[in-house]
Amino acid sequence: MSAPLAPVPRLADAGAEPGPAPGPAPDDPAGAQMRALALRRARFDFDLEERAELQREADALRDMMLAQLKAEDGYLHKWIEMI
Repeated sequence: MSAPLAPVPRLADAGAEPGPAPGPAPDDPAGAQMRALALRRARFDFDLEERAELQREADALRDMMLAQLKAEDGYLHKWIEMI
């Protein structure tokens, strides 16, 4: 059984970009593999969180657009009723 992996830094903890994961000495081949895997996981988590944030932003903008269109549609119906 292999040693447990080092914890992957979260987006809030790591700043803008994930940093190197703490682990065994750089000359250890197994440690290098573990660090590479931890870095891949950190990058994946970072990309996933960024993609989720962009999706939330797009959803908010879509909701605002639909609310604006609904309001404008209501104004148009009132205008037609006055004619």
